[in-house]
Amino acid sequence: MGNSQGGGLRPESGFVLGCGLMAVVLLGLPRPAAPKSKQSAVDWIEMRDQHLVYGADEHGNRIPDFSTAGYGGGGVLIPEVPVRATLDPAAAGNDAPRIQAAIDALAKQPADANGFRGVLLLHAGTYRIAGTVLVNASGIVLRGAGTDDHGTILVAQGSPHTVVRVGGTGRWERDGTQRAIVDEYVPIGADTVTVDDARDVQVGDRVIVEWAMNAAWIHAVGMDRIPPRKDGRGIRQWEPGMSLRFDRRVAGVQGNRVRLDAALTNAMTRGEAATLWKYKFAGRVAQAGVENLRSDGTAFEKSKGFSDPEFLTSGDNPQFVGGGYFDSVFVAFDSVEDAWMRNVALTHYTGLVKVDQFARAITIEDVNADHVETGFTHAPPQAFSLAGQQTLVQRCNLTGAYSHAWATQARVAGPNVFRQCTAKGEKMDAGPHQRWGTGTLYEQLKIQGRIAIQNRGNMGTGHGWAGANNVLWNCEAESYLVESPPVAYNWAFGTKGSVEGPGPGNPPGIVVSPGKHVLPESLYEEQLRGRKR
Repeated sequence: MGNSQGGGLRPESGFVLGCGLMAVVLLGLPRPAAPKSKQSAVDWIEMRDQHLVYGADEHGNRIPDFSTAGYGGGGVLIPEVPVRATLDPAAAGNDAPRIQAAIDALAKQPADANGFRGVLLLHAGTYRIAGTVLVNASGIVLRGAGTDDHGTILVAQGSPHTVVRVGGTGRWERDGTQRAIVDEYVPIGADTVTVDDARDVQVGDRVIVEWAMNAAWIHAVGMDRIPPRKDGRGIRQWEPGMSLRFDRRVAGVQGNRVRLDAALTNAMTRGEAATLWKYKFAGRVAQAGVENLRSDGTAFEKSKGFSDPEFLTSGDNPQFVGGGYFDSVFVAFDSVEDAWMRNVALTHYTGLVKVDQFARAITIEDVNADHVETGFTHAPPQAFSLAGQQTLVQRCNLTGAYSHAWATQARVAGPNVFRQCTAKGEKMDAGPHQRWGTGTLYEQLKIQGRIAIQNRGNMGTGHGWAGANNVLWNCEAESYLVESPPVAYNWAFGTKGSVEGPGPGNPPGIVVSPGKHVLPESLYEEQLRGRKR
């Protein structure tokens, strides 16, 4: 990989190799140090004898395994669920209550051995949706009769809102004792941690690995001194207590060593008081999907205030409210796992898919959207927005203007994957959006615009370091920027486009083979093959 002999991805003439991580020591515990020179830099990944071989820095940090992203934990085919109920279009009126009643009736039916209650098939025709359709029970799939003009068309009505929501209620609730992680250092990409006592931890348990951003860590990355905005709008410095919570299954226990079913995408030191705790989530649903239909959000664009969203809410992840373009969303996933959306055509939505914090193991594939646009704005919405984890977005294409095409939100626990997608139009971009979105693979993306993994500083309300331990792989963009936070890495392999230099005071990321694709063509697929060997 990187040369005809299949060797490591080493810097050659014209290669740009960033300094990696700056040397940082928190509370006397080790933090990764930058390579001293190009010659001593890590060969992060290579193909050897048709296998991926990973390099690591002196602390064991490596490129994470992204292959567990997607339905069923990655590499699991989306099932073909049988039809159990049907609905015909009506001549007039709001169809959302009829669709909801059919879903509610199906929810009362028993699930089969695979956890499915069945498909609600919307026969071909037009359905007017003036509210939000809730797929809020496990084992239910909302399916249309096709994406063309003779298929099933959901026409949004009223002010901007979410047209379909897939998921239940609630959040993680701790179930039992919170166990301290006692490793001196848990590196990027690790799937095993040591706890103080694992006697009550068993294979199959649902657990959270929680890592808190303490004051020393926030100070080390400079997020307690974000400069003020020139326009006078308020910003918020990062505060202790912000956390990453990795939603995992226990894959093995040996003594006090606990192996997880997916990699951790952030390093943790013992002084940062990381913990592992079992959880329950009674309101979360599973095995649900949306497929084989189209939807039109044109009516939202005619709403008063669409182009001028109102004030921001407060909190760690503030949102614009008031019925503007930020509220124009086709589907949102939350409080759900092992779910999907596939074969969907959308037009005139600014938000296509939102995967929120309490969603995991979601696949979004074969979504095609046009007129994803707001007109001129300094605050574009996100077309595909991820706040959950183990989400796979693939073969999804859009055209439009003023859009963050593929983005992650605040404090995202990876792995997540965007792959084989395209974005065409004016003022398009992609990349982590705010406050430490970790472990996202941006692979084989093509965009008329830029991809940026950077310190966004005082943008928004103080987005700061938007992403850490993210990977660009064989992407094509007009330009791209990769910066690395002081205590993390960001990588770019084989990305085509002009390379932007880092901002003042920001360490450069690691850029390998700029302008020339590398092997394997797909890191995600190769990692998936490696898991199955």
